[in-house]
Amino acid sequence: MRLTNEMRSAFADKVISKIPVRSDWTRDKVIAEFEKRLLRSMPEDVQVFAKKYPQIVVRSSRHIRWLDYKDDRGYHYGYVQAIHTADLAAIDTSDLQAAWSEHTAEMDERKALRERVYEQACACTTLAALEVAFPDLKGLMPKPVIITPRSLPVAAKGLTDDLVKLGLEIPQ
Repeated sequence: MRLTNEMRSAFADKVISKIPVRSDWTRDKVIAEFEKRLLRSMPEDVQVFAKKYPQIVVRSSRHIRWLDYKDDRGYHYGYVQAIHTADLAAIDTSDLQAAWSEHTAEMDERKALRERVYEQACACTTLAALEVAFPDLKGLMPKPVIITPRSLPVAAKGLTDDLVKLGLEIPQ
């Protein structure tokens, strides 16, 4: 069976998805922790009020440069929602910066590994060649596509039966 680029890409994605992610600090978790720390830096009465009435607390978006990143869909800016008077300099974020840089390094490594798997898969033209190239990953190989006719050839079957009745011998 010949491989398509979609099959090769799906194979590479499946291989990478089986590798567990070591860093659990995703971008959303870093932003949530950043917002919690900003809230804790506020006076206690403001914290109580913000928890009791979150819909009426005035919040503003703060740009955090080290959370900016660029991917296939474009450039993404890192904004954190905080109470308007919260001071970014009042909190220590060095551990969050380290966790975020560790996470981005791991994601870049995973992306590079996926590209390597995809390049090796592109060198294979058939499923058999892919199994030779990746003998340990047979469980992750793409399934062969079985093409079935859209409709059964009922009319031809009836004609064949009629021809057999008249004496046509069909080789087995």
